[in-house]
This record gives sequence, structure tokens and C-alpha cells, in this order.
Amino acid sequence: MELNFTHLYRNLMAVGLLGLVYREMEDGNEICDVVESTLAEPLQFQVCRAVVSGMAGATDVAKGSLSEYVHRNPNDEPARLALAISLLLAGDADGKRAIEGLLATTDNTAVRETANNMLELLHKQPELVS
Repeated sequence: MELNFTHLYRNLMAVGLLGLVYREMEDGNEICDVVESTLAEPLQFQVCRAVVSGMAGATDVAKGSLSEYVHRNPNDEPARLALAISLLLAGDADGKRAIEGLLATTDNTAVRETANNMLELLHKQPELVS
């Protein structure tokens, strides 16, 4: 029987993210920290982790590593949008302000469309943001 490390690694990613979704934050974050530290380009995983954490009501990841990335790369509009969405999903009013700020500056059609959809959702469900 041959051990497939790629399969094992993907399962580890999934378990970490699922831990966050199910609010097992300590275990989920520990697994995600290990995974993230091994990635040469961790941005995609950071985005997934931030959005999943936002879905679980936690803003720590978004305000942590993803926020640091966005601060260092302010022209990365998709990352800025992911940060705003993760904050919005967690009920943080900074998410709405970040989306509005992004809409004021972006020409990226996909970013604008997604940002407008999030604001429309917020308009329909204002209780999402505290």
C-alpha cells in the first residue's frame, strides 16, 4: 500500500477548515497554522481560512494574517474583497465599510459585482452586521 501525501495533505486542510466551521477554533486554528506554514504561497489558503472563520463568527484570521497581507498589498482587490466578506460574515461592521471603500476605488468588474451583491444581501438582511 502506497501512502499518498497529496491526498493526506488535502485531508489535513479540510479537517482544519471544518474545525473552524464547527467552531472548534483551537484545534482548527492549530491545524490551519501548520498547513499555512508549509505553503510556499499561502494566500489562497489564508483567504479560505478567513472566509470560513467569518462564517463561524470569528474575525481573528481576517484581522490577522489576511489583513496583514492586504496592508502590504493594497492593490490586490480580490484579497481586499475576501477580507471584507470574511468580516461581514462574522457580523463585523468593518466589513461593510471595507466593501464600500473598495467599491469607491475599484474598476474590476468581478470585484464590483461581488461587492454589490454582498451589499444587496446586507440590505435584505441588516441583522448580519452588529
